[in-house]
Amino acid sequence: MIALVHGELIEGILWNPIGLILFCGLIIFPIWLVYDFCFRKHSLYLFCKHVEKKIVQKHVAWPLIVLLLLNWCWNIYKGV
Repeated sequence: MIALVHGELIEGILWNPIGLILFCGLIIFPIWLVYDFCFRKHSLYLFCKHVEKKIVQKHVAWPLIVLLLLNWCWNIYKGV
């Protein structure tokens, strides 16, 4: 995350590939939350409910679990 904040995209991805997704979420979700608050909408909540319904499906959950395990293996291989 620190490498990404400093603009070092390649180094950030090499350190932790999932960090890029989390970094994007840390930028987008607060802005989305403020938008929903200002315009009295619930789009972020509805999006999270939709994603939650999709993630619990086996054909979506298993690839995500495999990607997470691969990320752990990558970090162990690097010695982090």
